[in-house]
Amino acid sequence: MATSMNDELTQATNLQQLGNEVKRSGRPLLLLFTQEHCDYCHRLKEEIFLPMNRNAAERERVLIREVSIDLGNEITYFDGTVEEGYLFFKKYGLFVTPTVILLDSTGTQIGKPLLGANTLEMYGWYLDVAIDDARQTILANQK
Repeated sequence: MATSMNDELTQATNLQQLGNEVKRSGRPLLLLFTQEHCDYCHRLKEEIFLPMNRNAAERERVLIREVSIDLGNEITYFDGTVEEGYLFFKKYGLFVTPTVILLDSTGTQIGKPLLGANTLEMYGWYLDVAIDDARQTILANQK
């Protein structure tokens, strides 16, 4: 059976390219930081992020990418340097997975990160508010 392209989240590997897409589209970049052995990471992906990624209206609203911080996963920064995903995670002062941050086209974080997943029942609401705020910030900065 063939799998849909929306059965998995796309890994963020090149933030320079993603920054250009954010600038062109006006959508914020949502990065979901995960680890292989993180049960809450898998649960959030299944219950929140994969359904969002399958929804065309959500894909027009926000650019969703996953960043695995497991060893061996490299990422190209907005400035072209390449490092481990874990170091990128630490660069933003993050310390727990799952964590979501929203970025503009230059890699500037918009708003506060969503840390962990303790209140899964309310997570969608917190996420919607964060995305809406990020979109408004990007729109205001484009003027």
